[in-house]
Amino acid sequence: MAARSGVKDPQGIRLIVRVTREDMANMVGTTTETAIRIMSRFKREHLVAGTANRLLIRNLNRLKALAAS
Repeated sequence: MAARSGVKDPQGIRLIVRVTREDMANMVGTTTETAIRIMSRFKREHLVAGTANRLLIRNLNRLKALAAS
């Protein structure tokens, strides 16, 4: 999504499309509750910031590494 719908921001990559936690859950095949827990963890670890309207990816490389593991 960052490559297709992201724009460079001084703090990372900002998604220009609105993505709800339900949307994210559907994309990866999990429950909305699990998506909420994962996004909360990502926010605590400063990997992402913002809300569905203004989601900011702060550390794309670390997110990619987590996805690959």
